[in-house]
Amino acid sequence: MKYVAFIIVGLLLLATICYAVFWANTPRARLNVHVVRLTGTDLAWEPWGKQRVESPVWQVGITNTGPAPADWEPRVRYRNAHGEMLITKPWPFGRASGMLAPGDHTISYMTVPTNSVATWTVGIQYKTPFSPLEQKLFSWSKRVPKLRTLLPNNSDRFAYDTWHVGTNITSDH
Repeated sequence: MKYVAFIIVGLLLLATICYAVFWANTPRARLNVHVVRLTGTDLAWEPWGKQRVESPVWQVGITNTGPAPADWEPRVRYRNAHGEMLITKPWPFGRASGMLAPGDHTISYMTVPTNSVATWTVGIQYKTPFSPLEQKLFSWSKRVPKLRTLLPNNSDRFAYDTWHVGTNITSDH
């Protein structure tokens, strides 16, 4: 009876080590996003039918430097006139989402706020598809859904470029 505590601690330690090895060896995508240049075109639209808004369209480069593919969607983060942080999907101009293979890159076009003093950044929300082992563990954990949150590729990830003010980008990256 006195060795039961040692057995339980040993099993917990073994489970922790196995989880750490599993987490470290699971391939995950790593996406980078950079504003390349202003395309010189403005997208004019009437979001609520009351006013015409012209938004500059920026060319954005997205690169997958990780060893796994990734599904991605663009995001724009900016501060409104009241200083509140807003995160939105940009106006669907060009490619609105996609999948990037490991080592691949693509160009997307995103609209940003029109105010010349607005602080904004472009980014992407992405997710790596489950590996075969993760798919099996995901299906096994149906009875305890909280365990699914421990899988390495279970949640969305985000990647953002640096903050910009108005049109302060003058050269290509």
